[in-house]
Amino acid sequence: MPRLVNLITLFLASPSDVQAEREVVSSCIQQWNQIHGFQRNVYFELLKWEASIAAGFGVDGQDVINQQLPNYDLFIGLFWTRLGTKTPRSVSGTAEEYERAMERRRKFGDVEIAFYFKDSNIDPRKLDLIQFNSLQDFEKRIQSEGAFSKIFTDDDSLRYEISLLLDRIARKFRSPTNTTDQNENSARTIPIDTSDIPKMEEFTEDLGLIDISENIENYSSISLEILGRIAESINDLNADISASTARISDISRVRQLTNDEMKPIISEISLSMDKFSDMLENSVPEFSESSTIMANNVRDLVRVSYDFIDENESSLSSVNSLKNDLLSLVEAIESSGTQMLDFRNTISGLQRMTVAFNKSKRRLVTNLDNLLEKQNSIRVITMQSLSEIDSLNEEWNEKFS
Repeated sequence: MPRLVNLITLFLASPSDVQAEREVVSSCIQQWNQIHGFQRNVYFELLKWEASIAAGFGVDGQDVINQQLPNYDLFIGLFWTRLGTKTPRSVSGTAEEYERAMERRRKFGDVEIAFYFKDSNIDPRKLDLIQFNSLQDFEKRIQSEGAFSKIFTDDDSLRYEISLLLDRIARKFRSPTNTTDQNENSARTIPIDTSDIPKMEEFTEDLGLIDISENIENYSSISLEILGRIAESINDLNADISASTARISDISRVRQLTNDEMKPIISEISLSMDKFSDMLENSVPEFSESSTIMANNVRDLVRVSYDFIDENESSLSSVNSLKNDLLSLVEAIESSGTQMLDFRNTISGLQRMTVAFNKSKRRLVTNLDNLLEKQNSIRVITMQSLSEIDSLNEEWNEKFS
């Protein structure tokens, strides 16, 4: 049977270099609808030009899109290294779509606008400097115009940011009770058949605040323990390399070492580096998994808390009690990252000695780069979690203080 719900229409604008990220956003919206739509009486409808625009006639391709694009409630711009192709009216099609959204916002105030910029390495040979410089100019422009913008580093951090955005937008819409009692904040209140949309219980475990809090504490402890284990292994490897170097120095003071004397010592260093790489190849996936689960649980806890905060300040206690755990993890990641970067540069600077040594060295540097990348991604997500906790407290203060 059709049910009266709030339908929020979202338009996703981007150039061609973020196609995979567009699919991530689409997946986030589907998941949000499945988990929260029925409970909150709010659903998001995604408009993408490739799916929502038919063939037609116009001055140019962008003009065809402009003519057919219906009104929407939320504009999302997604960028990495390109701004897009120029149109007769603007520096790019995506920029023109933003300008049209901003014009509507200034006239009617009925459009929310959010931008997400990817900060991730790219092969310099594939970088179009003209496009990249144009994008940087555009980013400065939208910031000067007061548009909301955030940075993401990978698919996980993009999912997290989009999930937070959908939660914020959804909170603006109260569940409608009937067709005559329209909500002044509602985008469109329409009847739709929600019987085929899976409910939250079919997609998530029946976890409560206490369960989620315990998960966060457990996985935070696991992540910290792994970082501690890696730090100890770095110290052990440094000690092995120092001991081998000291042996070479002691002999060199008396006479020059022969190749036959050098090879066993170099082989010992190679074995130590391989042992450390073995440990990293086991520990990094474990660290990434535990930290990601922890971050997802923080997101879930904040979401649940938004639904149930009231004038009693204790309604925020579960969230605020986690701040120290998250801060400890951020501090550990930053401290560990500094140590590992120095260590990585030391290993990378070692002279090429033998084939086995060079392979061990290259393998270790690759593993350290992978760990540093994972650590930075988790640090960003954890900082976002801390920011969202602060936002939750600010909302409580605005409502009840």
